[in-house]
Amino acid sequence: MPATAEIIIEGLVLPNVREEEGPFGEVSGYYTPSNPKPVIEVTAITHRKNPTYQAALTGMPTTENHILKQLPLEATYYSQLKKEFPGVTAVHFPAAGTVGMSFRG
Repeated sequence: MPATAEIIIEGLVLPNVREEEGPFGEVSGYYTPSNPKPVIEVTAITHRKNPTYQAALTGMPTTENHILKQLPLEATYYSQLKKEFPGVTAVHFPAAGTVGMSFRG
């Protein structure tokens, strides 16, 4: 097992067994239809004492992942724009406006 793992789920993937999963909301706000996915038979779950489990909500804006993207995007764009346009004093993205955004500078 990885020495840095917080939680480990062990199991067997059942051959030729599928179950419907979904629909799930995507970061862009679209929903993928349900479709058959492999099934795992869990045989063990182990974890550290007081493990950390991080999950982020995603789906139709505005959800947690949009807020988490907002601040670093603003800081990155501010830094780059300030270099080229010294008069820039602030950059703001509405949380829902961060869908599909990334900086390629």
